[in-house]
Amino acid sequence: DLHLSIRRQRQMCIRDSVLIMDNEINNAEKLSSKYNISPVITDDINILLEMKDIDLIIETASVQAANQYANDLVKKTNVVFASVGAMSDQVFYNNLLDDAAKNNNTIIIPPGAIGGLDAIGAVKDSITFIEIITTKSPESLSGAKGFSDYENYNFTSPEIIFKGSATNAIKLFPKNLNVAVTLSLFGLGPDKTNVTVIADPDVKMNCHKINLKGQFGEMSFDFMKEFMMFEDEERFAGLCEQIEETIKDIDAGEGKFSEVEIMQALDYVGFNLFRDNWEEYKKMDM
Repeated sequence: DLHLSIRRQRQMCIRDSVLIMDNEINNAEKLSSKYNISPVITDDINILLEMKDIDLIIETASVQAANQYANDLVKKTNVVFASVGAMSDQVFYNNLLDDAAKNNNTIIIPPGAIGGLDAIGAVKDSITFIEIITTKSPESLSGAKGFSDYENYNFTSPEIIFKGSATNAIKLFPKNLNVAVTLSLFGLGPDKTNVTVIADPDVKMNCHKINLKGQFGEMSFDFMKEFMMFEDEERFAGLCEQIEETIKDIDAGEGKFSEVEIMQALDYVGFNLFRDNWEEYKKMDM
């Protein structure tokens, strides 16, 4: 499920130089047939690593896949990592940054459901305290390891179900708290980023509140997003925006990639993230 794809609108055609790596080749072939395109489709990482002149790799696989292949990928080209949970290991992330820098490549972490990251990064060296408080419905948290003690609990009011570091949070809520890891990468790191998770039976939106303290004083950011169809959709929306911006930055006005090609790359990302609900994904208002 590691993909290099440059996309365009929903009707669209992809450039000949595109490669899609997927461990479910039949699904990739069906999607390619749907759009009448002919990318290289493989489940062999070595074919990807041997390809020349790759501008961007978009990873939409899993934390495990990112951990396994990230070092090779960042040595080859610029990489967007959707599986940001892999970066919760600070040593691993620092090594990736070093490998990318040595090869003049860039690691892109999508902002996901939160903003203000540039402002946070700008005062990173002055931060003494940082936390994110996330409020979600019990239904959206169900199935997470950190929610196991509350699966049959009758929530009648908001309750704190977790307090700890981003490092521990992503282990207990791998599909719910990518935002905490993302925040930590722009701030003090996963071990020093404080996370609180609140389950609220009446909440109508996913809510994220970020608080910072430092030599600059105090800062707070509030983000609220309406619930969508799938647990990953917040992450997907932010990922798409970041991928589009990244491709345009790489293009640098040279016209390598059209809007249609950019859109199609994002379609495949969406297909991979929502492969079990593809018919529903097609109904999304993007």
